[in-house]
Amino acid sequence: MKRGLPLNWVVNAHRETRPVASTLLRELQRIESQCTGQIDRTNSMPLSLQSTVSRSPDIASEEIDGDRIMMDLNDGSFFGLNPVGAAIWDLLEKPTPIHAIIAHIQDIFDIPAQQCQSDILNFIAAMADKKTVSVEE
Repeated sequence: MKRGLPLNWVVNAHRETRPVASTLLRELQRIESQCTGQIDRTNSMPLSLQSTVSRSPDIASEEIDGDRIMMDLNDGSFFGLNPVGAAIWDLLEKPTPIHAIIAHIQDIFDIPAQQCQSDILNFIAAMADKKTVSVEE
């Protein structure tokens, strides 16, 4: 069964000096509610459907109360992902081509093909800009 979800993938970075899970989750929910899902790709690297994406080793990830929380081990910033973003993150446990990510997300969620492709390309570009993933042609 496919699940219909909005595609505002990334919940923006948040810096926290005392990582208290409940406080962090409330802040991530506040940030997510303000997220428009629009990502500026003017300075992003070009991506193709054949590009291969992999996780950065500098990102720690944990699921807390159904939310995916990630921390950049270099600067201590936190990120949160909604279920669609978390499904992509799970796929990136091993290097994965973008076309396979799109096919997997379309199998799980009720997302129109064109929107899915566009949003995943934007998501991967934003994650690459934040250095949470690496992309190879």
